[in-house]
Amino acid sequence: MQARLVLATLLAVLVGRIVLTYAVFNDTFDEGGHIRGGLEVFQRGTYTHEAQHPPLGRLVVAALPYFVGGLRLDGRNELWGGGEWATREPAYFWKTLALARAGNLLFVVVLLGVVYRWSAELYGRRAGVAACLLAACCPNLIAHASLATLDIGATATTVLAAYCFWRWRGEPGWRACLVSAAAFGAAVLVKISALFFLPPLLVLFVRRRLRPRQVAALVGLAFVIVWAGYGFQTGIIVPPGHGFVTAYSLGHQGSAANLLLKTLGPHRLPAHKFVH
Repeated sequence: MQARLVLATLLAVLVGRIVLTYAVFNDTFDEGGHIRGGLEVFQRGTYTHEAQHPPLGRLVVAALPYFVGGLRLDGRNELWGGGEWATREPAYFWKTLALARAGNLLFVVVLLGVVYRWSAELYGRRAGVAACLLAACCPNLIAHASLATLDIGATATTVLAAYCFWRWRGEPGWRACLVSAAAFGAAVLVKISALFFLPPLLVLFVRRRLRPRQVAALVGLAFVIVWAGYGFQTGIIVPPGHGFVTAYSLGHQGSAANLLLKTLGPHRLPAHKFVH
């Protein structure tokens, strides 16, 4: 009971410190893009705006502005310019921006919960509380949790997936495998960098207990979750007769990136926007 009371107090103080920043800092460069991406899905059922990130984190930050604040995109998918943040009163801007940032409080709760559980299972309840105290006082966590960006969501879901991998080591069954797959898929659906952070941790934690069937199940279920995040859409990366244009260098014509693009580009793929 004491641990729960302390944790509740820590969470309340952390959330309070985060919320107090909402009326201080105007929107950062990235926030508008993330909010617009989520609004496009809710408003139009499409996902075309700067689709270099998966949609889950953007849906979280756009949900409250859309459903509670009534925020909508204009015909050019803008919030500034001719959009509602430019044409309506300043109070509306601050209100809807705060609602977008508040969406990420969900990930704050998840992160603090995982930090406590993992630490407590390793070293006891006092260690769990101490770890949460350190997390709640971490300037980086407070700063990113205060913005309508993807970083705190990526942090929370990546740590959650890592914890599930660690638990799998002690419970080498199908249940732990499927829970790990779901957490892994959710983390990748928030930010693609999880695709590179988490597999090494999986090998580190579970290498002696991995079985081919479980690896196949992990990859398959995680991919289905990612595909579900894209509405189970299928499509091609490069339309026939079109060249592929990107701001990022793919190297010479024989590079791995170019060869992969030539191989996959003209074929219909599940979750093609994620592959893109």
